[in-house]
Amino acid sequence: MSFELLLTLSALAMILWIISQLHRIEARMDDLLSIFGMPAKGDPARPSAEVQALAAAGQRIEAMRCHRQQTGADVRQAMKVVDELVERNKAS
Repeated sequence: MSFELLLTLSALAMILWIISQLHRIEARMDDLLSIFGMPAKGDPARPSAEVQALAAAGQRIEAMRCHRQQTGADVRQAMKVVDELVERNKAS
């Protein structure tokens, strides 16, 4: 094997190891967030208790803003989640 090929394979193995470690850390962070009742980043479908309270109080815009900050959701996703919460509150 040439030195360049060996070096490339070593770098690739290191990158794959780093990616696997990042996935492991992300899973642990998601667990910690769920313990504190916060939705995991990237999970825009699960509103936090704070977002639910804001929606129940009729503060739609503040609920959407809060949901976006907590989850990284875009405007459409946040609007959909908050609208669903408002509808559920009306049905109750």
